[in-house]
Amino acid sequence: MCGEFRLSLCAAAVLVLVLSVCSVNVNLKPEDVTSLTFLMSVHAPWSNCFATVKTPVILPMKDWRNVTHVDVGGCDWGPLTFVARNNTSPDSPCSTSSMNVAVVFYSTEVAASPPACVICWNGTYLTPHTMWANESLLPGCETSDSDEGYHMTYYWFHIMSWTTK
Repeated sequence: MCGEFRLSLCAAAVLVLVLSVCSVNVNLKPEDVTSLTFLMSVHAPWSNCFATVKTPVILPMKDWRNVTHVDVGGCDWGPLTFVARNNTSPDSPCSTSSMNVAVVFYSTEVAASPPACVICWNGTYLTPHTMWANESLLPGCETSDSDEGYHMTYYWFHIMSWTTK
């Protein structure tokens, strides 16, 4: 199952790179980002569910009640939000990136704190520097969460495309 995910992720990355190579802005600032589209995956082993979807266009908003819900192949669904910020902390995991994209998925499967992670991003796709299939060319992050601590659900978020001012 993981091999299939990596293969589909690599194919999506190549397609996005080919389609977008002329529109990459290397001086992109967080306030210039007007929308993002994500490649989102959910793995809920306890229900034998694994799915990957391309999200609809997501606008940068803080109020999760007013955003589009994402259905991830029946594995989970709920509002997806993001906030792009300048990277101001040299000690963060994103120390070499110009900005951080904080992603939050308000899951219907996880009622505790919503799954969230931070994508380190420079406003571009990543440059291939390896032959390893598990290293994605799409900037992304992953997290896992559970209500009770033993039925874990795993989440992956990758920036697939974006629009700017």
